[in-house]
Amino acid sequence: MVSEELPGILRNWYRPPRTHGRGIRTNGAREAFKNIAVDILSDVIQDEMDMLKPIMRSPQTELSESTLLDIHWPEMISDVQCAAPTLWGLLRMTAYTSQQAKKNKAKNPDASVLMMISIACFSRSHHLCKLPKLFAIYFKSCGLAAKAFDTLSALGICMSHKWMYRGINTISRFYRDTAPTFYDLRPANSGSL
Repeated sequence: MVSEELPGILRNWYRPPRTHGRGIRTNGAREAFKNIAVDILSDVIQDEMDMLKPIMRSPQTELSESTLLDIHWPEMISDVQCAAPTLWGLLRMTAYTSQQAKKNKAKNPDASVLMMISIACFSRSHHLCKLPKLFAIYFKSCGLAAKAFDTLSALGICMSHKWMYRGINTISRFYRDTAPTFYDLRPANSGSL
């Protein structure tokens, strides 16, 4: 089964050479190959989605300033590319044609592909919400309306409006409980105010 000619044979079975108008064009095994390709690709993507779990995992109850600040966009793109190369390549090819790659040197689809994968992970499990958490806090800081939050949450882009308020309360409670009080900062012999 290891042959340099095998890919060419399979390609000819998938799309037989044209007869240039003479006789009936054969269909080859096009439909059978499509069905097999979809089955194989589905298995590969399922395995890759499982490999993405540690990268995207961020339980909804675990929220802190440090978990949000630990998200580095270039590192995450690199990690996702390494964990899911087939999925990444498929989505990148879908979002960006080879002609665009030649002509457009400024546009890069990596952020779009990362978002597509993040949305797919979040739709599989609410614990795979590293980017939706980040976007929920960011959108809140921009003053996004509650209806817009719920719409973006339904699309898998960010957490819900209700979750965002719980998240902000969690972070503020942490700082309230750990911050030194005014009395702790006063010198012992300063007397009364």
